[in-house]
Order: sequence, then structure tokens, then C-alpha cells
Amino acid sequence: MDYFILTFSDDEVIESDRDLSLAQKLKAKLSRMVKVRKGLTVDSGAADHVMPIGWLVMFVIMKSIGSIKGLHYVAADGTRIANVGQQKVRFMTIDGTWMEILFQLAAIHKPLVSVSKLNESGYKVVFDEDDSYIMHKRTRKIVRMRKERGVFTIDAYVPKNPEKDFSGRR
Repeated sequence: MDYFILTFSDDEVIESDRDLSLAQKLKAKLSRMVKVRKGLTVDSGAADHVMPIGWLVMFVIMKSIGSIKGLHYVAADGTRIANVGQQKVRFMTIDGTWMEILFQLAAIHKPLVSVSKLNESGYKVVFDEDDSYIMHKRTRKIVRMRKERGVFTIDAYVPKNPEKDFSGRR
């Protein structure tokens, strides 16, 4: 079964926003959002996009094929970790780009974005000391990553109230 993994979209312009600078608009958007703690780790070894259970309670939890079939992930130390469902998470990056990822839920410690899943969905992922990014091959849209202690991360912000903040935008 194919899932729409990662999308980019431009926000609609609200009439009152026309006189605001880009920085002011971004600041206004961020004031209605919360930062995903630790950010989203972009992991070349992850088999799937996975979110820790209970991290983003504002998004609906759905059954997934993995949770229905009782599938497990295997951690680096060999521990089996159950798939308990999925969440479609829409978030904004620090530069104002909207993204959406379908995360599987499991008892892990930080959100993982799978490089192989991104590649399968038409994205190029570049890890580099000077400029790390994810680029959609068709649209050429780019999401920047930062490197902290050897780990590449996307700074992500989610709405405090997704139903209110996403109404009319899809």
C-alpha cells in the first residue's frame, strides 16, 4: 500500500498579511505553534518514519497495517519494538516550509525520518558538513537540516491546535 509521505505547499495569503514582511509572517505563524522537542532526526538506518508514542498528542492516532498485523521494529541492540499505530503529522520548518509525514508509532526515544522512505518517494537527501538538505527531485523544493553532535535534524513546529490551524488548507 502506498502512502503520501512528504509534501510541500505554499500557505494561502490572508488579506491582512499583505503588509507584513516575511519575517513578521513567520514570527506570527510560529507564535501559534510548538517546537517538536529534539527535532526530527533524519536517519539513514531507519526502515520507516517513526514517532515516539505520546509526543504529538494533538494529531489523531490511527491503526496502521503494522499495528494490525502485530509487526515490530528491531532496534540497533536487537530489541523488538511494537508498531502501535500511525499519525499523519503536518508541520512547518524554521524557514516556513510546510511538510507532512506519515509516522508509525513505537516506543522509541526520538522521532526518526527514514532516508530510504524519502528516496522511495522521490526525494534526494544530502548529508554534508556545509549544507545538508532534503530536496524533492521534481519540484526542487528544499528543506534544510542542521547537524548537532553528529546527528542531522529538521527543526519542526506543529500547530497547538491542528484542526483550527489547518482548516481550509490542504
